Amino acid sequence: MVTVREASYEVLRSFGATTVVANPGSNELPFLDRLPEDFQFVLALQEGSVISIADGYAQASGKPVVVSVHSAAGLATGMGALTNAYENGAPLIIIAGQQFRSLLTLEAIVTNRDATMLPRPLVKWSFEAPSPESVPAVLARAAACALTAPTGPVCVSIPLDDWRREADPDTSKYASSRRISGNPQVPQADIDQVARRLESAENPLLVLGPDVDKYGGWDAAIALAEKRSLEVFLGSGEYSRLPFPTDHRCFRGALGATIEQVRTQLEPYDFVAWIGGALLPYHGWDAGPYLSGDTELVHITADPAQAARAPLGWSILGDPAAALTALTEAVAASGRALPAPRPAPEVIARTGALTEHQVWDILAEERPGRAQYVWDAPSMIGWWNRVPVSEPGSYFAPGAGTVGFGLPAAVGVSLARPGRHTIAILGDGASNYTIAGLWTAAQHNCDVTFFVLRNGTYQVLEDYATLLAAQLPDIKLRGIDFVALATGYGVAAERVSDADSTTAALRRAFTEPGPHLIECDVRAQSSGMF
Repeated sequence: MVTVREASYEVLRSFGATTVVANPGSNELPFLDRLPEDFQFVLALQEGSVISIADGYAQASGKPVVVSVHSAAGLATGMGALTNAYENGAPLIIIAGQQFRSLLTLEAIVTNRDATMLPRPLVKWSFEAPSPESVPAVLARAAACALTAPTGPVCVSIPLDDWRREADPDTSKYASSRRISGNPQVPQADIDQVARRLESAENPLLVLGPDVDKYGGWDAAIALAEKRSLEVFLGSGEYSRLPFPTDHRCFRGALGATIEQVRTQLEPYDFVAWIGGALLPYHGWDAGPYLSGDTELVHITADPAQAARAPLGWSILGDPAAALTALTEAVAASGRALPAPRPAPEVIARTGALTEHQVWDILAEERPGRAQYVWDAPSMIGWWNRVPVSEPGSYFAPGAGTVGFGLPAAVGVSLARPGRHTIAILGDGASNYTIAGLWTAAQHNCDVTFFVLRNGTYQVLEDYATLLAAQLPDIKLRGIDFVALATGYGVAAERVSDADSTTAALRRAFTEPGPHLIECDVRAQSSGMF
């Protein structure tokens, strides 16, 4: 007899979903019973870490990841992290265990009372298997949904007694043979129209979003910028991925966080091609129009919801990477010289109490080749201006801005790409949300440097309070010993507070195998975001 469990693993295998990240409870045990040898099991100690490890792994590997969490309690605990996974477009197949079918009417202990409602709106699809025999087909649909543009997490609820029931052979055969591929393409007529506008504009601009990197459009973005001599902005400094090398001479940094900041930055340009992400993803509101003058804007995105909520301009649905390639082929070469490089960052003496800029300069000098970065330090935005990121798929951040992502996501990124050193740039506030992720890093001996920049406060909240003219109570972060916490979870750790000790600690972390945590005292300073 082939069981539902066995048939389901065959379905997951057929979609490449052979990594399971979990913090299971009683309802999930029959699914995990006798896990196939070709599946990788990653245990985390708290559901926020579970979701973020899986998020990092899925983004870095490009493969779907199975997430196993316990009924309503485990799923609800992980939903803060799920806000990021949804915005990041991480293809997660979340399996939340359900009570025995015969106990659902009674709402026995650990019943998920409204299993399909709970994860919404943070998943693309939520469903409860209507019968044991349907489970393989439900999982096939879940995987296909997670992998289609725009990619993202899905959630299925499966009663615990389903897994040991006999599978229906026809349903299982069809489900395990499912395949899905392809992304919608921008029509050539639209490509040609945008190309002509790029050619005719007096001062055009290219604004790029995170999906350029996600869909593999990094090289195409460079080619288009160079062919038309375009200046390039990131649509936001809080993007989950970097779509363009930050040391390229066309790169101009990130657009601001408020309406006024962005309006001022876009004012010199008469035509803006905004490709690969949500249009105008502001963080703060202020009065005034979105754009100045007669600036024309075209928006290309793979996400229909992003297109629908855009407040202005012409939105076109399609694969952003393919659109960049097609635009590069459709436009004529500019004939103008490439934009002048931005001025080099000011050299700062490495004396006294450490500043963020001093830390970035040290990191830029000491980092290993082909390092990959995970960022979760909200007030320390734009660090890549001093630590260039020049390779695609090398940067990951919380797409929804929900802190606690970085530490566990770095574990997932490292597990997906163990041959590259992972550097997690973390704020002291953000680190505490998912500090237990260090345990998983230690258990798998992940080659990660957790670089905790301790400024002793929720600095981004202090900055936003200034924008709002709000007077806050005391939000200083006192008495937290990250070295002791890391040591307790099995991660080597040390504390630094000056340039020499920081340099030495980074060298040790980058050359000795396994995870390391460096607690680095830095001077609190405004992010300048608002």
